[in-house]
Amino acid sequence: MSVVAVFGSSSVQQGHPAYAAGVDLGAGLARAGHSVMTGGYAGMMEAVSRGDREQGGEVIGVTAPAVFPDRSGPNPYVTLELAATTLGERIDTLIERADGFVVMEPSLGTLAELMVAWSVAHVAASSGRPRKPIAAVGPTWAELIAFLSHRLGANASYVSCVASTEEAVELMGGPST
Repeated sequence: MSVVAVFGSSSVQQGHPAYAAGVDLGAGLARAGHSVMTGGYAGMMEAVSRGDREQGGEVIGVTAPAVFPDRSGPNPYVTLELAATTLGERIDTLIERADGFVVMEPSLGTLAELMVAWSVAHVAASSGRPRKPIAAVGPTWAELIAFLSHRLGANASYVSCVASTEEAVELMGGPST
């Protein structure tokens, strides 16, 4: 079983279509045999965790209590909490422990996580090591990846821009149904 890290906004609310997409993504990843790892808190992180747990999956939440003292702990679907002391440590843990990445609803923190994953893919490719798959879901990411690739000369092929969570699950390996 592999672990897929999912990055997404903490501000996505239950009842919003993006939250439902997160639940669908988590469920699809669980059905495909993947555990999920998120930042462990609310919003998209909770949605993905919920979908995975409801399908019997394992959910790792990489929290940062010292950074987010106003948050009361991990969402109720987390089965294993890993507490990081800094944002950098949190992102490092997500990147190092995951076998692949799915990037959901945009936010500043999500952008930072995507940039680190993309940079790690670049370093892996330039040193002859295998790259971990990265799926960025939705048109905002497709526009941003195209822009950054053009402006920075980064290899856009290291990030697969997909239109749906089903495509993201397929990219991580395994059926979404």
